[in-house]
Amino acid sequence: MKKMDKNKKLIFVSSGVLVFIVIIFVVFVNQNSILITQNNTSTGTQDRWFGSWWPWGMWFWWSQTVENGTSANTISESWTYWETYISSWDDENALRVTSWIVVLDWVTIEKLSWKTSNTENWDFYGSNAWLLVSSWAHVTISNSNVTTDAQNWNWIFSYWGWTVVTINNTKITTKKDNSWGIQTTWGWITYASNLIVETSGNSSAAIRSDRGGWTVVVDWWTYTSNGSGSPAIYSTADIKVSNAILSANWSEAVVVEWKNSVSLTDVNLTWNMQWTYKDDSENIHNVMIYQSMSWDASVGTASFSVKWWSITALQWDMFYITNTSCNISLEDVNMTLANQNLFTISWNSSSREWWTQGANGWKVLLKTVKQTMNWYILVDEISGLNMSMTDWSNFVWAINKDNDGWDVSLTIDDSSSWTLTADSYVTELNVSNAKNINTAWFTLYVNWKAWN
Repeated sequence: MKKMDKNKKLIFVSSGVLVFIVIIFVVFVNQNSILITQNNTSTGTQDRWFGSWWPWGMWFWWSQTVENGTSANTISESWTYWETYISSWDDENALRVTSWIVVLDWVTIEKLSWKTSNTENWDFYGSNAWLLVSSWAHVTISNSNVTTDAQNWNWIFSYWGWTVVTINNTKITTKKDNSWGIQTTWGWITYASNLIVETSGNSSAAIRSDRGGWTVVVDWWTYTSNGSGSPAIYSTADIKVSNAILSANWSEAVVVEWKNSVSLTDVNLTWNMQWTYKDDSENIHNVMIYQSMSWDASVGTASFSVKWWSITALQWDMFYITNTSCNISLEDVNMTLANQNLFTISWNSSSREWWTQGANGWKVLLKTVKQTMNWYILVDEISGLNMSMTDWSNFVWAINKDNDGWDVSLTIDDSSSWTLTADSYVTELNVSNAKNINTAWFTLYVNWKAWN
């Protein structure tokens, strides 16, 4: 048989890949069409791509029947609405929107009953939400004031498909446990601007995503949480916040879970975490980046960036990274610490099943731009740090002072500097001008050898 030349082989393979992609796309669209037709009823079949949490990653197609609950009112036509919507039953949305483009302006929505029979349906599928937006709907809410004493309650719940939610000039107040401000779960994009959000219950983040919400963009005003386990931001999506005041008065301020991100620009971030959630071996911190090992968490590298304004820690460590790799960027941020630990990069006790103790450290890629930093950067024996200082960054204190970190590298550009306040240990050092490092009376060790 005559051999196929290389070009023909390439065309054949490429054609096969293209056909496979087209087949998957057609199946995906058709399955979602089923969801759209069913979503006005109490149940809908959800079919989607989902990534396992295994370290090597695995993608598979799966189907699950989920319960969105019932709805007292459903909007399925594009229009602008100014009406009043009331729900008097458990597991019921006061309003559900399933049409393409809907504007809700000065509407009143009341939820007179707030119990839920199934916490998963409420948590992940919006069965007890004040407003459930789903099935590719695009909804704009403006000029509203929402206050609730309900427990297990969500104000606006963006769920599934190419949903787009825009919220403007609105005040949201929740008072009981498990009652969040704004939430995106398997939704596409949520835009929020000029909001005043305050939550008071436990496990009630002001800004929250879960199970792969895609993008949340927040601009302007205040977002406050007052309960334990209630960060100002909990991210399993890409969340961007600018020109805002974020406060967590009884919890860490920001939590980022594996392969997701939080980006803060011109934000005032304050936290006051009072205690750990399970045992004393856990860490107390301001920003936590981790992997929970839950089945719906995707494999990848987390990201956290802050540019301008300030971060204030009123208790313990500023940054805590465990059981995940991550990229962190700090640019011209005023940081106020409560103790001497700027970064703690380490394993955890596994008391909350965050992988196996002794195998749940990871590595951090840290970049600073025009950034002044003080206090310790701690790295444990199974974790690593790759730190790059640029554009007139200045660090005063010590890195890896106990010589525990297994892989710690540092790069300092011509404009940046480091002043040691204790002996420090790195495995790799890149500095073009030795004068940019002031060892004072201490010793810098590079790959176990004293640096001069």
